[in-house]
Amino acid sequence: PGFEGQGEGATQAHLAVAILNQVLGAIGERVRFGSAPRSGAVASISTMTGLIDRMRSGAVRTLVVVDANPAFTLPKALGFQDALEQVTVAASLSPHLDETAAGCSWILPSNHALESWGEVDFGGGQVGVAQPLMPPVFDTRQTEDILIQVAAASGVELGGAANFATWLKDAARRRRAEGGAAEGFEEWWRSQLASGGLIGSFSEPAMPGGTALVVYPTIQFYDGRGANRSWMQELQDPVTRAMWNSWVELNPETAEELGVSNGDLVEVSSEAGSVTAPAFVYRGIRPDTVAIWIFCLVPLIA
Repeated sequence: PGFEGQGEGATQAHLAVAILNQVLGAIGERVRFGSAPRSGAVASISTMTGLIDRMRSGAVRTLVVVDANPAFTLPKALGFQDALEQVTVAASLSPHLDETAAGCSWILPSNHALESWGEVDFGGGQVGVAQPLMPPVFDTRQTEDILIQVAAASGVELGGAANFATWLKDAARRRRAEGGAAEGFEEWWRSQLASGGLIGSFSEPAMPGGTALVVYPTIQFYDGRGANRSWMQELQDPVTRAMWNSWVELNPETAEELGVSNGDLVEVSSEAGSVTAPAFVYRGIRPDTVAIWIFCLVPLIA
């Protein structure tokens, strides 16, 4: 899971939810283990630490970073930025000139997710097909198209598809033929694109119990990686209506106990540092919870 499923007590909360689903008889009916969407593997800290050590020692001669910004998202103490300088050829496939791309020797601008074809494997034979919602705004290409073209130039055969959209369609055709339904593919394919693919329903992540500081990504900036687009700073938060700002969310009962009013500056501290932001008091948060979006907390976790 992402930030939404992490935090103090997250393991106990997930266990409690699993036990509750067992008691309710939901296991195997509404809850199916292993059915979470898989759109790409997530590397562990130990894996990234090993990669950084190999980069630092010169064992990694070529590094390709696809739609990721480890120079920003990894703790600075791991030394990714310094290790990147030891890589002979580093290529970034990203729609943004971010911290990682700035340190690479090659920058291959790629499409935004809204401009790209994609596929998500939900398990159990369920596959979601994503199609572009808009043409590319800038002179970019789909990431997979770049890789297909590089492979073709290197003499590597990838099934004969000229682009990723064709590759997805050919893969769907093969799966359908293996299932014994080869006829009427074109009509079926158009219907799948119209309905968004074979997408099932999945349970919502559970909220950790007890008094807690909840750190969450915002719809505008996620963990801060979208803050380099200044026009997004003018987009109001859908709940607080705030823009160009950070905030600390408090329940009215909690705010009354602390003597805090809406807009008062409050300080959130940890062993690593502290941040000060205005309080946003509203009933949409539990009394035993304080919430703040992740990018505002960078000084606390760096």
